[in-house]
Order: sequence, then structure tokens, then C-alpha cells
Amino acid sequence: MRRPGSKPPQEIERAAQTGAAVVGFSETWLPGYPFFVTAAPGELWWQAAARYVSSTITIPGPETNVLCAAAHKAGVDVVIGVAERERTTSGSVYCTLLFIGREGTILGRHRKIKPTLQERAVWADGDASGLQVYQRD
Repeated sequence: MRRPGSKPPQEIERAAQTGAAVVGFSETWLPGYPFFVTAAPGELWWQAAARYVSSTITIPGPETNVLCAAAHKAGVDVVIGVAERERTTSGSVYCTLLFIGREGTILGRHRKIKPTLQERAVWADGDASGLQVYQRD
């Protein structure tokens, strides 16, 4: 569970100091889970959805640059769940698992293939193109 005010770079550094080689974060750690998905659609639902979409990230982007720098500084691999906005159209949001190497580079990403019932109101279906193994020490 996320501690109030905790930020990925701080958590990455803290985990590395305890000897971690891989630091993992939960599904949609950035910006968080869309809490409103189970609520009845209405004006507040749409406001929450708009705010959620505006807080999603692009890959690569400013947030991934920070994560890559933190992984490199700490010397650990990072696996983190993010809500990713499609860069070309900004029209789709994906529940994405992002893989970052200890070298500070993005190794790849995997978009959730089939969001659950209510999640489909927020996240688009992914595909299997990101289902691969990243060879690490």
C-alpha cells in the first residue's frame, strides 16, 4: 500500500539500500487506481475521469525520465504499473506495466490485455506485443 506522500524515486532508493535488485510497484501506481470506476456514471464520474486522464503519463516522458534516473542512480531494475496515455492520439489510456533497467533505460512495457468489467470504462484493451522476457543478471 502506498504511504501518503511517498514518491517512486524515494521508494527505489530505499529498496536499493536494503539490498533489492528489483523494485516492484503495483498496478497503476502512477497516478493511482481509478477509484471512481465502480460508481454510477454522472457529472462527478465524468469530472473524476477527466482528472484521471489528465494525470496519466506518456512513455517516454518526463515521469519516465525521473524513474529511469532513479533506477540508474540506485543501480536496480524497476517494474512499475502506470496509467499510460497514447502519445499519438491522447485518445486511449492503458493500464501498463513498465520495465526499467538499472542502466536507466526503458526495457519495455506491457499493456494489460483485457481490463476487468468496470475498468473498461477507463482503460483500453492492450495487445500481446509487450509480452516478452527481459534477460537480467
